Amino acid sequence: MPSIKSYIHSAGAWLRYYALAKTKYQVHSPFLTEFIEKVVEPIGQSFLSIEIERRRKALFHDHRIINVDDLGAASRQLRVSQRTISRIAKTSLAPPSHCRFLQRLVHHLQPGTMLELGTSLGISTLYQQAGNPKATFYSIEGQPEIFSIAKETIEVSSLMQKPILVNGLFRDKLQTCLESLQTLDYLFIDGDHRGAHLLEYFQQVLPYLHGNSVVVIHDIHWSKDMYQAWQKLRKEQRVTVSIDLFFAGLVFLRHEQLSPLHISLIDFRYKPWSNGFFI
Repeated sequence: MPSIKSYIHSAGAWLRYYALAKTKYQVHSPFLTEFIEKVVEPIGQSFLSIEIERRRKALFHDHRIINVDDLGAASRQLRVSQRTISRIAKTSLAPPSHCRFLQRLVHHLQPGTMLELGTSLGISTLYQQAGNPKATFYSIEGQPEIFSIAKETIEVSSLMQKPILVNGLFRDKLQTCLESLQTLDYLFIDGDHRGAHLLEYFQQVLPYLHGNSVVVIHDIHWSKDMYQAWQKLRKEQRVTVSIDLFFAGLVFLRHEQLSPLHISLIDFRYKPWSNGFFI
């Protein structure tokens, strides 16, 4: 179970984010307005989500025991190396709302080359590939036994072009994937919750990014260490737009953005008084 300290950190992080977050009625950038309306705010089912959620449910009821070692920051929920797939699925998989967000993001931006650091059991991987089925998508997973379950997840999907799964440590496999892709339109980091490592990965991929690239970092408020790394990352010289959505942070290298724009965004339904009618 998470410690009291982690609960206190999470509550404090949420309150800080909520106080700073703006809605679409408080932004003046056409880029951000379109991003909110097409990516942040839509809700409901999406392409292939019923099939993928059926697989999630199957993983919830899969009681096979596998060996897992924490390669990144230690799990808050699981402290033993032998774990059931069911327990891993219930504690480690991104929730459907986050997965659908990723799918909408990919569908909106239509990146041709994609990379994910942290396949886990393959659920979010499928959502992202479904956003642009024609994209070349590499996903790296460090745990061999989790990797094998992710392969099962990918193989049973109905996607015609499936993600390319790579088993190995990020530090060993990242450069090979980057060289295969040659240029990187989209990166999702969700497999290592250590701030120093996050900054290292970003520096490694930076030469492969361009003006239309986006980098998505899950769990930027997971710990003080992660949040500090996020704050450093968004100050990088080539980062022109950064968006804090609490559960994830996004950075863009848009050449059109002449002055840096750093913002926290929230669905207006969580701040209904910000729509202008109460001012």
